[in-house]
This record gives sequence, structure tokens and C-alpha cells, in this order.
Amino acid sequence: MNENTRKHITLSIVTAQDSLFLGTVERVVLPAEGGEMCVLPGHTPVLARLMPGEARYLTDGAWQYLYLEGGYLEVQPTQVTVLADTALRGKDIDARAAEEAVKHARSLDERARLPYDKQLAHAELIRALALLQVARDARRLGRR
Repeated sequence: MNENTRKHITLSIVTAQDSLFLGTVERVVLPAEGGEMCVLPGHTPVLARLMPGEARYLTDGAWQYLYLEGGYLEVQPTQVTVLADTALRGKDIDARAAEEAVKHARSLDERARLPYDKQLAHAELIRALALLQVARDARRLGRR
């Protein structure tokens, strides 16, 4: 294994509609079902389900931010493959629209009376909060 292979991992992020990223990164952090997962070169193989949330990867010394909503990931020692249901680049997310989505989801949650409606409202709120977080992080931390 050469020096570059030990410091980098190949990352592929795709949806059914688009390929968002294919390249080498220093590390990747993903919203897995069991919690946030940080993957470094040489990671143990893993198959995991993705949850709605922020994904980020470090490449050329800069963090890139994405919103992922569901899907699966496969980790191999030299490669990470993300098959996302939905993926948006942080820089492409409208923060004001995300704030409105949070307000709307909170309103739905307050008005919901049945357990099923509460669950749907809660899931929508989680997605909206994650979108807003990614939009804010991409703008705030992406400038460094």
C-alpha cells in the first residue's frame, strides 16, 4: 500500500438521478442508522442504512457538506459508496426555504392529534432541521 492510499479513500455519492461526487477524500462523515459514522482509510467493511441528515467529506483540506435523505452505504478499506434516495449539496440549499420548512413542520407537529400524524410530523421536522443545519454549515464552515 503506497503513502497516498493510506491517507485517502475513494468516495462515490450517487442517487438514481445524479452522481454528486466521485473522488478521493481524507475522511467522510455520514448519518448512519446507528448514529453519525466517521470513515477513514482502512475502515472495517460495513453495510449500513442512511438516515436523513448531514454528510460531509474532507478533500484538499476543505470540508464539503451534503444533505442525505435515506439510502445505503457500503464501506470498504479503500472505498465508500453512498447510494442515497435524495442528496443535495449544502451550497445549493436555500437556508430561508429550509427555515420555512422547519416552521411548517413544527406547525404540523403542534396540530397533529393522532399518533400516526405525530410520527409523520416528527419525521418531517427531522428532515427540515437537517436541511437547515446543512445549509448553515455549508455557508458558515465552507468559508474557512
